[in-house]
Parts: sequence; C-alpha cells; structure tokens
Amino acid sequence: MPRALAVAWEVLRGDLPPPVKRATLLRFDDVLGLGLAQWAPRQDTIPAAIQALADARLDARRAKQWAEADRLRAELAAAGWEMEDQAA
Repeated sequence: MPRALAVAWEVLRGDLPPPVKRATLLRFDDVLGLGLAQWAPRQDTIPAAIQALADARLDARRAKQWAEADRLRAELAAAGWEMEDQAA
C-alpha cells in the first residue's frame, strides 16, 4: 500500500494534463478503495457574527487602525476562528 500511494503521488505531481491525472488516480482508486471519487472539500458556513467581526477587522486594517485590527483578531481567535492575512 505505501508503494501504491507513492506512485499515486508521483502521478499527481507529474507533468500529465489534469484530466489524465484525474482519470489515472480514479482508476487507482478502483483498486485501492480510498473513496477519491466521493471526496469533496469541507465547506464551513461562517456565522453572521463572525463574518461581521471579520469585516470590521478588514475595515480597521484598511483604515490602518492596527490596534483595533489586532483586538478584533483576538476576538475572532477567542471565538475559535483564525484570520490569515494575505497580500492584495
């Protein structure tokens, strides 16, 4: 099994066109039984209160109110949500 998974990763990282990679990996899955065809990324629903905090933090960052942005980030973290800043 480890060798089969290593080959699957090689296919995924290789130079094949994406449709060929997908078809090959799905064929591997017929043998390995990993359930790749049924896999879908998890999508979380953001509660309205959390979205409001995130929007307020974005506004604070745009206004260069760094202390307020940090406070809002801490509030989000306390609620169990992580903000990841990215360059525009």
